[in-house]
Amino acid sequence: MAILRDARTSRSWVLESECLIGRSTVCSIQLEDAYVSSQHASVRWTGDVWEVRDLGSANGTRVDGTILAAGQARPLRRGARAGFGSAEAHWELVDDAPPAVMAVEVGGTRVACLEDEIVGVPSNEAPIATIYRAGDGRWRLERPDGSAVEIAHGQAFEADGHQWRFSSPHAVSPTETSDGRPPLSAAALEFRMSRDEEYVELTVELGGRRIDMGSRAHNALLVNLARHLVEDRAARLPESACGWVYVDDLADELGTSPGQINIDIFRARRQFGTLGLLDPSEIVQRRARTRQLRLGAPRVKVNAL
Repeated sequence: MAILRDARTSRSWVLESECLIGRSTVCSIQLEDAYVSSQHASVRWTGDVWEVRDLGSANGTRVDGTILAAGQARPLRRGARAGFGSAEAHWELVDDAPPAVMAVEVGGTRVACLEDEIVGVPSNEAPIATIYRAGDGRWRLERPDGSAVEIAHGQAFEADGHQWRFSSPHAVSPTETSDGRPPLSAAALEFRMSRDEEYVELTVELGGRRIDMGSRAHNALLVNLARHLVEDRAARLPESACGWVYVDDLADELGTSPGQINIDIFRARRQFGTLGLLDPSEIVQRRARTRQLRLGAPRVKVNAL
């Protein structure tokens, strides 16, 4: 991801696909210096390179010491220095990677970036809200209560008591093809548990490969959901009704809290995002209104070690 750093203070900004720079509150990079215009300049990704454009500022925009004419744009490459209204103050592009899918705190400094096909807000270490791309190509924002809504590039939302903005540099059409990625339904899951159920191994069979997913803490959640799915099928319930369990009941079964279950769901989705699936977040499905969950992988086995 691209980073613009203030050489004076070392304060850094992760660049969205297009950033407005100036003193106005509408700017994604807001500067307080009096010599900076309200909407001074913009920095955007062209598809090949970053470029800075002066927006008719009063005191000018500089790149490596050269002042730009009003409306003029100039490429920014790694190590380039840009100045906004002052010849002494400058910002360095310390990373010129293409823009990433991310959530940016409005008026703050926190940034949550896409990792393994999922974004945790305020962070991937302590997710409260989750953003992921569904199998239809649309991005979804999932809130702590399990409700999910479609979210578009530039859209604001609230999480952790703060306003955030979603940034997706590559808009994806709902009709876009899966470019060969298999769906989760193509994967077969095999769980192997120790007798005390404290140790749960998971193997995924996908495209003729057997992939060792290891023994992770969130496997306890997945294997519990798998057992509910198997039990309901044995009871000959309709497939659409199989496997659903209430969050509070699941928390009691696992001896944990609903909050920890949300974290385990995030971690499981993130791990399945490494498999190159079309819809890895479907590994745990939700019914938000009823607060029910179920395993989204239909092919499962639960065995003893």
